[in-house]
Amino acid sequence: MSNISVMHSTENIITQELQPHCWYLPCNSDADRTTICNKIDKILTHYSFYHERDWANFNCLPLEGHEPYGAWRDNTGTNFIFLLDNPKFDRGKKSLLLHVTGQEGEIKALDSKIRSLKLDALSEVEKDRVSERSIQRFDTAVKSKYFVLLTSIITVLTAVFNLFSWYLRKIPSPKFEDQHLTKIYNIGVAIIHFIALFEMIIFTLILFIILLKYSRIFIRKM
Repeated sequence: MSNISVMHSTENIITQELQPHCWYLPCNSDADRTTICNKIDKILTHYSFYHERDWANFNCLPLEGHEPYGAWRDNTGTNFIFLLDNPKFDRGKKSLLLHVTGQEGEIKALDSKIRSLKLDALSEVEKDRVSERSIQRFDTAVKSKYFVLLTSIITVLTAVFNLFSWYLRKIPSPKFEDQHLTKIYNIGVAIIHFIALFEMIIFTLILFIILLKYSRIFIRKM
């Protein structure tokens, strides 16, 4: 009987010592959420996965109205952590809710680790935002009527001058009695060849810049 009383007394003390605490973790996508879950796993070295079938046994459940994405408990079964969705965004920003129910000392020990995790998450979110803004600006520039008009003109001129240059290389040079006309013709042909080459270089550079920009955006998203 005395042993049972001691056990109940200890359970009451532990229950009284347990305190809830929350951290908001920025999260923009499912990929961010998976990354955060993996990082929490690494941080919680003395924790194990808290299966849903054990929730009733330990009498510790996630907050109502929140969808759980991950759950952990320590080896003593007195500290519990839930990674939850956050329907009410933190100051209008998308985020996850990391809810801890545990002893005050454990919460303090976790605080610095979670804050470091939050800074990492903020950094990743900011990178995503910068990348998203860059994509939007680039798409706006590429789709603008002035850019479309400019590239259309360059494409047409490139095609015309290169076809004309190719044609001039295929036909024999005409014979003029006047040497001045021959010089003028040769200079004109040289100018056409130069313009054709210049137009081709400009056209190639535009394509290269567009491909380079889109490849950088694709790499950032990986």
